[in-house]
Amino acid sequence: MIRLGDRRRTAGALVAAAGIVALILGWGGVSDAPVLSAQLPYIVSGGLIGLALLGIGLTMVVESALGRERRRLEQVAAAIRRQREA
Repeated sequence: MIRLGDRRRTAGALVAAAGIVALILGWGGVSDAPVLSAQLPYIVSGGLIGLALLGIGLTMVVESALGRERRRLEQVAAAIRRQREA
């Protein structure tokens, strides 16, 4: 069974990959356009959206990892409490 954290990590990786693809496509469009006014749409659509997707995706991956660590720490704390009570 896939846990929520695994799904969040997978979704984050996919969103980050989409951001990288957008950056590459935007760079390709900018490199083909000789004039700055022709480059601006590629910078906005590929560059800014790509960076946003990359940031959101990486945030999702990091949040998933932090959630896993928090659960592990809660298990350790519960084990320590049980030891003290015994």
